[in-house]
Amino acid sequence: MGSKGFEPDVKVRTKEYKIGCVGAGMIMAECHLAAYKEAGFPVVA
Repeated sequence: MGSKGFEPDVKVRTKEYKIGCVGAGMIMAECHLAAYKEAGFPVVA
């Protein structure tokens, strides 16, 4: 039984949304936000 058309990652359709966090700690600041920025998402806060 094979899985036809299976894609493990959803394709991003838009990057127009801005990302911001309130009360973020080291993991968010050093890991999550850095990864969003590297992927081309606009990190604003």
